[in-house]
Amino acid sequence: NRPGKSQSAFSVGKNVFQVESGLYAFNENHDLLATESNGFGTDLSFRYGFMKEELELILDLQYQGDMFKTISGTQSRSGFKQTTIGGKYLFYDPNKNYVEKKNIHSWKAKYKFKWREFIPSLAGYVGLNLKLGNPYTFKSDASISPKLAIITQNQFSGGIVVVTNLIVDKISTDFPTYGYVLTITKGFNERWSGFIENQGLKSDFYSDAILRGGA
Repeated sequence: NRPGKSQSAFSVGKNVFQVESGLYAFNENHDLLATESNGFGTDLSFRYGFMKEELELILDLQYQGDMFKTISGTQSRSGFKQTTIGGKYLFYDPNKNYVEKKNIHSWKAKYKFKWREFIPSLAGYVGLNLKLGNPYTFKSDASISPKLAIITQNQFSGGIVVVTNLIVDKISTDFPTYGYVLTITKGFNERWSGFIENQGLKSDFYSDAILRGGA
């Protein structure tokens, strides 16, 4: 799934264990609240294909340490910013058991655009956020809160993949978050690919629209 923020519709495969990780650094300023924070962190995702090809168990962790400056002083913080355990299930794959008929007489018929590529694979995700002394959330937040997502994925010709996540997070807290992630990935060869991604977040505490890309 890395380096973007969306998750694909597919499992890693039955009995496959996969670890995805990365490091980041940041500097954030909030003019209205007159605050500044800077620090480092790491993302960790542990994925396991459980029982069958369509099912995956996932543990998402994010550990962060930073210096948080306000008008009244500077505070050093560190801890797990995210601890989420959940499962993803692939409900539908349009290419499963589908065998395309090869047309050896017409180049145009063989390589023409196929409308069935617009039929997406469909998966669902259910998870639980664990607070575990998180210094980056509200004290009033519940120790456990649900997270739900609907995931679609289209495989287009030319090595293009489009993934969409529709997400409802921290449902039982004072500030539930509604959001989406749309990722378009293009494979250039066996080693290189590039992506562009749009993420939207909406809640009473924090709303944003983020555009990111990479290779």
